[in-house]
Amino acid sequence: MMRADRLPKPHAVSRRPGERPVPVVEVRGVCFSYDGARVLEDITLTIYAGDFLGIIGPNGSGKTTLVKIIVGLLRPECGTVRLFGTDLARFGQWSRIGYVPQRAASIESRFPASVEEVVLSGRAGRAGLFRGFGAEDRRAMYWALETVGLGDLRGRQIGHLSGGQQQRALIARALVSQPELLVLDEPLVGVDAEAQERFYDLLRYLHRNLGVTLVMVSHDVGVVASAVTTLACLNKMLVYHGEPTGFLESDALRAVYHTGVRVVSHVH
Repeated sequence: MMRADRLPKPHAVSRRPGERPVPVVEVRGVCFSYDGARVLEDITLTIYAGDFLGIIGPNGSGKTTLVKIIVGLLRPECGTVRLFGTDLARFGQWSRIGYVPQRAASIESRFPASVEEVVLSGRAGRAGLFRGFGAEDRRAMYWALETVGLGDLRGRQIGHLSGGQQQRALIARALVSQPELLVLDEPLVGVDAEAQERFYDLLRYLHRNLGVTLVMVSHDVGVVASAVTTLACLNKMLVYHGEPTGFLESDALRAVYHTGVRVVSHVH
């Protein structure tokens, strides 16, 4: 087993006490439509280094569309997005961003790849598609698997893992490039309650101990509000953006999930 002090460290953004936070993602006036139907309207928010942002909202509110725009899978119809200070259209340092898409852990049991092979594939952006993986890549793979608690299962076929273990393996795949920003879209769908608690422990470790900036989409409002540092509530428009306690103490929750939508707060 690789010694912990020889494992690579993530390239997390840090700042000195009193220093202004660094914008990691800047979304300004973003809108997006599918087949002429608007799903995002005038979204403006900033994600700073060290944030743990939870994105919530009812089904069809645009949550997944927004994170796909942030990670470069979709281009906004209007507005601008900047990643680490660079316009989305010119940004090319994708190894700085890890992404775990929705329902990523639905892996068929006969899928012919081991856990370590799946995790190593996350280094392709750094290694290049036509270059083999070297010692540095394998050290990063060991580090990522140890970080998510799967070091002893790296030789197991990934389809034979439980749903919670598969989700952690896919987070390890996102972590293996040592990103500064980790984006997770509904990562706990189909994961049992015990595995969910271990998952939140992992996120707290990544955020507090390793300084990774986190963005997580979820439908579980109460749990997310207790875990994150900042909350954004979407329903095509940005209904709320600020501290979780402010959301829970306002009438925004009732407005979005029961009686329609109105904009109640937007904290910068």
